[in-house]
Amino acid sequence: VIVDASFEHESADEIADDPKTKQKVKRKSVSIKELKLAFRGLGTVTAAIELRDFDVKNKAIARLAREVPPLIRMLGEQVQIAGLRVVFEDKAMMRAIVDAKAKEIGKGELQARGFFVRELQKDATATRSAVGSNKFDSDFFRPMMTYFEQYDKRAGFTLTLAPANPIE
Repeated sequence: VIVDASFEHESADEIADDPKTKQKVKRKSVSIKELKLAFRGLGTVTAAIELRDFDVKNKAIARLAREVPPLIRMLGEQVQIAGLRVVFEDKAMMRAIVDAKAKEIGKGELQARGFFVRELQKDATATRSAVGSNKFDSDFFRPMMTYFEQYDKRAGFTLTLAPANPIE
């Protein structure tokens, strides 16, 4: 699989009110204007992400903190998502993924689709418990589940998140 990738971002310092201390604090914001992965002949994934409270750790400190996942070690512990948009344009990727899963489990295409939908349902339940909201179901998991169920009739899906307050 040949993948063409492009990445455009912008970072800035901004002054904001800290909700805990009620004082002005300086924080970083990072805007990933476009992260695009084009899988030749299969499809394209394009993402735009707004991050706040972006606290970059230097590599020496990150290496010492082995108890946290690698991405958190690199980015910092105070990363919040202020906005997200992911667009998936499918040409043949879902067909290839579902066919590969069908071969792996030794079942047909419908059973493979069902496998992915059940996995997404488990993720939705875990997220609902962690976040305490059903909003993720309609914004994230439902479009992906619907796409797995009907990928042969659709050309992709879009996931959008614009929370009133940033999400950790």
